[in-house]
Amino acid sequence: MPKKDAQLNLTAALSAGWQATSKYLGFYLTLAFLIVLFNLIPSVFEVFFDGSVYTPVVRGIFIALIALVTLGMVRTTIKSVDKKDLSIGELFHVHLFGKYIVTAILYLIMFFGGLMLFVVPGLYWGMKYQFATYLVVDRKLSIAASFEESARMVQGHEWDLFAYWLVMILLNVLGLLMFGIGIVITLPVTLVGYTYLYRQLRK
Repeated sequence: MPKKDAQLNLTAALSAGWQATSKYLGFYLTLAFLIVLFNLIPSVFEVFFDGSVYTPVVRGIFIALIALVTLGMVRTTIKSVDKKDLSIGELFHVHLFGKYIVTAILYLIMFFGGLMLFVVPGLYWGMKYQFATYLVVDRKLSIAASFEESARMVQGHEWDLFAYWLVMILLNVLGLLMFGIGIVITLPVTLVGYTYLYRQLRK
């Protein structure tokens, strides 16, 4: 069980996020470009081929690509925190993709399902199991074990992590308000910072 008297350093997390983002700025700019591109192409396809039977297929393909890039983003933010070199190719590794998707879907069902019920259960489950996908990628745990380990890691640190959630939301909203360009910086900074907190809890 994590020590409850140990405090997570949110300032150190953001500092680690900034250092990694500034060091690998080209990588994160490319990542942001890919995410925007994969979201934009299905919309453009619908404009030019309105009513096409292929529209759901195209949208499904790019949803899968976004999920694959998200998996790669988890992998590369972990490497950023561990001060290892990054490569764009890592965003497209399919290793653990199936397990990652199932874990992510289960987490989202619990989180948003709980929010739709009474709000509090969603926040509770969202906090408790927030690192399940990270554990699947980083530790290669089974789906059930990843949820159990996430609950163990988070115990005693819920308020620190909730505070970081609020910081992430605030910074990324500010990034969007800066003509949408600022989020290219705020998103990787906050994501790497979040991974830094994950690493602190793993230790």
